[in-house]
Amino acid sequence: MKNKASFFILILFSLFQSCAIYEKNSVSPYEAMGRGKVKIFDIRANKYKFTNIIEIDSVYYGVGREYISEANYIAKPDARTPLDSIMVSQIFIKKTKQSSLGTLFIAIGVLIFVFIAV
Repeated sequence: MKNKASFFILILFSLFQSCAIYEKNSVSPYEAMGRGKVKIFDIRANKYKFTNIIEIDSVYYGVGREYISEANYIAKPDARTPLDSIMVSQIFIKKTKQSSLGTLFIAIGVLIFVFIAV
């Protein structure tokens, strides 16, 4: 019974897991503007994730920031960060449809594994 409970918890965690797939070619801030979630790398290879990119008075801003490096993780959902201050190296756009399918396939794989193991 304990094994079944452990597998059930594993299934729940896998269903809440998200899989993010980004386009492999970098784009300009203009091309990324208004297309949803983006991942940005600066010249030091630090990674930033934004929910959107907007332009105000010819300045591009990332909205809803998650800064991720080896030691730091900061989430600021309503923050506007000027992209000039980040020293952008690359911008990648999230593929929403493929990310959703990836999450679904992970969940199905875990379910199949659990049913075979039980």
